[in-house]
Amino acid sequence: MKSIHTVLLCIAFILVACGSPTSTPKLNGEHEVAEPFRDYYNAKGGALVLGVAMTSDLIEEGVRVQYFQNVRLEYHPQLPEGKQVIPSSIGINFEGNSTPCIRPQDVAPNAYYFDCHSVRQEFLGFFNRQGGLQFFGYPISEMYISGTQLIQHFERASIVWNKSKPVEYQFGLANLGSQWCITVQKCISKKEPGSLITATPTSMLTLPAPSPKGLALKALPEFPVFDVKTQRQTLRAWVTDDKGKPVSGVVVSFSIQYTINSERYETPPSDRNGYAFVSLAVKPYKPGDFILYKASVSQNGVTVSDNGSFVVWGKP
Repeated sequence: MKSIHTVLLCIAFILVACGSPTSTPKLNGEHEVAEPFRDYYNAKGGALVLGVAMTSDLIEEGVRVQYFQNVRLEYHPQLPEGKQVIPSSIGINFEGNSTPCIRPQDVAPNAYYFDCHSVRQEFLGFFNRQGGLQFFGYPISEMYISGTQLIQHFERASIVWNKSKPVEYQFGLANLGSQWCITVQKCISKKEPGSLITATPTSMLTLPAPSPKGLALKALPEFPVFDVKTQRQTLRAWVTDDKGKPVSGVVVSFSIQYTINSERYETPPSDRNGYAFVSLAVKPYKPGDFILYKASVSQNGVTVSDNGSFVVWGKP
């Protein structure tokens, strides 16, 4: 009997000494969260927010680091306790993430302005819960729409809001960590779970690319994030020919898809710069709804179109 107790005690000692799965997290079957990063990793949401470990801990330029799907963490033992782990400023390394500063007078009423860019109220909750500036660094773009997502880039990470997911999982981070890990050849690309989301500021009207059809169209909303307090939305269009020259005198049709119905609007004829627009009152909606639109224009038997969307915030 005594020998059985001895064996059980030895087994218990081995299990404690080796550590349980929760004390030594092994996330993707290959890499563990290294000890200096473990507490910070867990406090910031673990795999759900930061993603799984893409590498073991490494020494890069004299700094101990570890790559995760959504961030790259650094360990600085010389800093005060509790501040020794910080995300790397990898967001600024991606072309297109940084966009021109906005003026203070152009900041939305519900946004917090950080000298160059703002963080709107819709993102501030997640921004503050994750640690604000200490975690994200400063914003380097405004919030913008990409498909059915709202995205904003920061120095150290990018916030993605996906309305199609369950409420508790709608806010997350873009996979900057794994993309940068691949870029600097610390990871193999086949491990990458998705493509990087990069900024294309929808508030800037850009010329459409020349079209072999003889006609090209680019359409964008004045307010990618529409606050009902502004009352009206303006949809803008730019029409060019197959050589990229403006086409004047053509009418652009906009079909607006609401939740329960659709409506059609037409612009006045485009001006000498190929520019046309229509102003409209946004119909009933729920905050967070994406309003889809399709712009189309025809000339000499050729019809081209362009699709887009904007998201509505606020109360009627």
